[in-house]
Amino acid sequence: MVKPIQIHDYTGEVLLRSIGDIPSEGISKNFQCKTKFVPSGAEFFKLEYKHQFAAVPVHGWGLCAKFQMDGRRTIIDFVLPGDITSTWHSTNTNEIVTASNDVILAILYEDTALNSTCNHDLTQLLASSIRRRYARVVERMAMAGRVGALERLSQLLLELSMRSGVSIDGKAGSFKCPLKQADIGDALGLTSVHVNRILKELRIRKLADMHHGLVKLLDIEQLVHISGFDYRYLKS
Repeated sequence: MVKPIQIHDYTGEVLLRSIGDIPSEGISKNFQCKTKFVPSGAEFFKLEYKHQFAAVPVHGWGLCAKFQMDGRRTIIDFVLPGDITSTWHSTNTNEIVTASNDVILAILYEDTALNSTCNHDLTQLLASSIRRRYARVVERMAMAGRVGALERLSQLLLELSMRSGVSIDGKAGSFKCPLKQADIGDALGLTSVHVNRILKELRIRKLADMHHGLVKLLDIEQLVHISGFDYRYLKS
């Protein structure tokens, strides 16, 4: 058994990036977590976690997906380090959250022996998570309905860069990205072949490059111009 630890001892910095409206001292007093290793391709939430309300990847990325009856997959969202995902998504929307690469997951739970402010913090935690996730999903749906593949992929790379902590104010930047072309395609409604073709175009035009788990944004200004990227939805 993993010994429970205070969040601020292990995940406080990355967690607070996602839920800055909850004071760090409140989190560390009211919540504890235990860590779990989730290998690439495995599910975040199994039956034994049905009573846990939230989890935060400390390392590694997750994929939130729904599957059609014929086996086709649609990726709803990506879970990055510091993001909050919940068993609610698995039990109420029939999503499956799997590890894109090896993940260290902090499973959060409420310390019921403490005062009633726990419930208030828990509510804030989940509300913040749902609000941010909703904004991302809506933006991706709107992009899918109005622009082409080049614009959608450019926007996704810019979004992931910001969520990875890379500023888009500079001329260039880079971030580690474990996603496969099939993952990107399933998030944007494109085939892997189409994704490969668009990535090649971005590389030829010296706008972006994606190789061996690293995304390089070579001309951020042009990517923003092409996609019409407005980062404000990430700040909701």
